[in-house]
Amino acid sequence: MSAAGGISRRAAAWRGEVVGGVSAALAGLPVELNYGLMALAPLGVALGPVGVTAALHGTIIACLVQVLLRGRRLMILGSRPGVMLIIASLVAALMTRTDFAPGGIPDVPGILGMVLLCVVLAGLLQSMFGLLGFGRLIAFVPQPVISGLSTGIAISIVLMSLKLALGFPANTAFLDFLGGLGNARYGSLLVMGGAAWLMFHPPRAARTVPPVITALVCGMLLHTMLSWVPALPLSGHAAPPAGDLPAPAWERLLEAFSPEGLWLRLTIVIPYALTIATLATIESLLTANAADLITGERQDNDRELVVQGAANVVAGLCGAPTMAGNTSRVVACANSGGRERASAAFYSLFILAAITLVPHWIAMVPQAIISGMLLFFAWGMVDDWQRRVARQALGGQRQLSRAQWREVRTNAVIVGLVAAVAVAANLMQAVAVGVAAALFIFVRNNARGVVRSSYTGADRHSLKVRNSADAGFLDQEGGRIAVIEAGGALFFGSAERLAREAEDIASGRDTLVVDFRHVSDLDSTGGRILQQLARRLRSRACRILLSHVAAGSRVREALDVFGVGSAIPPGDWHPDLDTALEVAEDILLAARRDQADEDRGIALGETDIAYGLDAGGLAALDASMESRRFAHGAFLFRQGEPGDSLFVLMHGSVAIRVVLDNGDSRRITAFGPGVCFGEMALIDRQPRSADAVADGEVEVRELHRAALEDLQVHHPRVASRVALNLSRALSQRLRTTTQDLRAAAER
Repeated sequence: MSAAGGISRRAAAWRGEVVGGVSAALAGLPVELNYGLMALAPLGVALGPVGVTAALHGTIIACLVQVLLRGRRLMILGSRPGVMLIIASLVAALMTRTDFAPGGIPDVPGILGMVLLCVVLAGLLQSMFGLLGFGRLIAFVPQPVISGLSTGIAISIVLMSLKLALGFPANTAFLDFLGGLGNARYGSLLVMGGAAWLMFHPPRAARTVPPVITALVCGMLLHTMLSWVPALPLSGHAAPPAGDLPAPAWERLLEAFSPEGLWLRLTIVIPYALTIATLATIESLLTANAADLITGERQDNDRELVVQGAANVVAGLCGAPTMAGNTSRVVACANSGGRERASAAFYSLFILAAITLVPHWIAMVPQAIISGMLLFFAWGMVDDWQRRVARQALGGQRQLSRAQWREVRTNAVIVGLVAAVAVAANLMQAVAVGVAAALFIFVRNNARGVVRSSYTGADRHSLKVRNSADAGFLDQEGGRIAVIEAGGALFFGSAERLAREAEDIASGRDTLVVDFRHVSDLDSTGGRILQQLARRLRSRACRILLSHVAAGSRVREALDVFGVGSAIPPGDWHPDLDTALEVAEDILLAARRDQADEDRGIALGETDIAYGLDAGGLAALDASMESRRFAHGAFLFRQGEPGDSLFVLMHGSVAIRVVLDNGDSRRITAFGPGVCFGEMALIDRQPRSADAVADGEVEVRELHRAALEDLQVHHPRVASRVALNLSRALSQRLRTTTQDLRAAAER
């Protein structure tokens, strides 16, 4: 029973792959006919069958190679309108050259040879993209650029569909098309509209039948009935496959790859090949993402590009144009049960059987039906994002904020610009405009957020705890310290804006701190602009400090490489914002007292613990305390040790550090002269909660618990004042911490 069930499941799976491949082929076969016409349209109607043959052979060969090389599951390759339009642009450009159109007569074999040289080169470039890891870069292509290209292609398809349905050749110029509308075959518009309607709204009675089959059958019936009405002229039928390229063409194809004159030919086709490879890569990666969503797997985009590039090289050598992923066929295959590579093989085999066994049936398809199907696929190229942007741009100004409206307007302009160039000129120029638009978006987005926020030293203090006099001075004069938080990449488009805003913010201040915490990268232009900024600020007696420039970081390496240290000494590069703020505060405090005061330190009467004591009380406290000195890096106490004393810093600086679980230590605060510390263990009789490390030569006064208890017995008023002063100091630290947290939350 189990074996029978397994056989049944395998049979059902194979049936799904067969039906999926056939359904995708039925959806793709009629469309390939017109896509093939696009590529060689500039050469005239006579070459239409050749283009059809090339497109059909291309999808067969590319899919089979993709399956043999074990490419992506549920990936079906076929002609793409954008790629075909670029090939048509190459053909049109070659027809203007005397070496490919002597006397104005196109050298068809020579032009076909150049086209296939371009296809092979595009395939090699596509594989190179995969080897270089470009498959991950699809996420960095701005959506407006992709949407603009797809919109332009969709409009071009609509125009071509109208031309073909009304009886005009696909390469008819737009003005000639307008001028010839008086002789158009308007009866075919009914057939085109009917086919398009059935594609968009398949009848419920035929839900199990692919919409393309319903549109084909009903469209042919409608075309037949309308052909009996003499007053309704109809357009012709689809071009049948030619079976092969013109006989002399193969000789010229070999000449295209010959060493003699190869460089000249490459200079002609390289721009087109690069554009085709780029567009095919984008199309395929978008299809790959759709396939991953269906299969529930995330596969290797880079490997897929290598495989598709190889498939296109083989297709080009066999006389076919470039193929790319086709989302509509992938969806049609998946909806019919296809999930594996086998469905792509059945897709190819069905198309091969159709053009081999019944090519005359293909010629029976009315051109208007294919035009209606093209309208459906053109509409599918306009996604929900494009429609939403269009609606918001036309009537959403009142519902959007100013920033949202600006973003929508910019996106709509870029989409419209790229689409207009694609329609009015060609896709190569549209791609160039798209690249320029992508650069514009990159520069604008990075320059816009280059200064995330700004504040002063009065809004936020460093973690260093200072005596009451110094803390009060910093509260009053902290505005002389400016801090700006930079963000994004500092490059040629954003560093200049940072410099302008920094100069405005630093105007009239002593120190500017530039926080690099959110800076992702720095280029040579950004480094030069930083140097210029530092020199201009120095001329105004303003010193610049950098924070979050840790050793070994990417920004630190860029600062070193680009010579920023010549204008901002590395001594002013700090690993975090707290250290930079502490230095800025020290600079500000040093400006109000002379060097002798710095060297002397402070007297016991100037400390927080002695506040409010008279001469007798000060003498009693002085007699109860022990003087101690520590060298740089020495521990005053360690985390976890029992604590029975507090310290009053008389000279130097002490850092408080906590030991992390991984064994590293982190500074959480620091103390300046006049501040007492270590009182927590003295009060609650708990072990020390952190390490105290000397930041230089340090002098302290130590008050032990026994001495404090003796004061309580013999000098109770002094002991009471000491306890009150300790409470005041702890309260002030808590208040300062609360203010800093509030300021950080508001930023």
